[in-house]
Amino acid sequence: MVNNTKKIIVSLMVLAVVALGFSAALPSSTAASTSGPSGEFIFGTPVSTSVSNLNPLTVSNSLATIIDQEVYANSLGFQWADGTFTPWLASSWSTTYGSAGSENITYHLNPNADWVQGSSVLGPITGKDVAYTFNALLGNSSLDGYNLASHLTKVTSWDNNSAVSFNFNSTSALWFTYVSSQVIIPSAWSQYDNGTVGNIGSYLNTGPYAKEITAGPFTLSNISAQGAILVANTHFWMGTPNIKTFYVEKFQSTSSAVLSLEDGSIAGTFPALS
Repeated sequence: MVNNTKKIIVSLMVLAVVALGFSAALPSSTAASTSGPSGEFIFGTPVSTSVSNLNPLTVSNSLATIIDQEVYANSLGFQWADGTFTPWLASSWSTTYGSAGSENITYHLNPNADWVQGSSVLGPITGKDVAYTFNALLGNSSLDGYNLASHLTKVTSWDNNSAVSFNFNSTSALWFTYVSSQVIIPSAWSQYDNGTVGNIGSYLNTGPYAKEITAGPFTLSNISAQGAILVANTHFWMGTPNIKTFYVEKFQSTSSAVLSLEDGSIAGTFPALS
């Protein structure tokens, strides 16, 4: 059923990074911090490659994946290390089963979750965006790492795009996990797909960075061969992060990253897959 083991491994690796980013960056409540973000957090990652792709559907470089998870961080549910899910873009969900062995999962979206482009709020993340994301997966087998195309028969946005339903021709405990953890991309990306939604897999989303449409706690300020600088998204729908600047620093080896962590020059690290 799963034909993309690397994607799963990278996702598990980054899960700890995402949780770290949110726990370190977010205020204790969902209201924006009254004093505004301040200070910095430097995260080091030992990798031997540079960022060339920030499309969350196709990114495979661990350095780029870490950046994406802080900049996008938008899935229907947030999965914790113990496998449980917390409502995220979806405020609630329900599952029903048909007599012919089918399964339907419906998500009601959080009306407060917005897309941001630079310093501007573009509007809410809707069922149209969710449907666009999964149609891109179904339309390009190289993007469909979980082989959903063989089981997912239809994705429908309804109730004025505030809800989205997934119809499967079979039942599995994995459907909810796969759908809930998939990063959602904006339907506005349709301008890059040359008329075919599956072509979005060739869109690298590497610039110009000020025009990226994202929804995470940080936005991309600068990127180079040595890493990236992320700044607090003051329009983040869960509240402005407490941290003002999030640095992702590239190291050539695990040992050099660990030494920097020990001497206090960086605040966190996660070893490379090797």
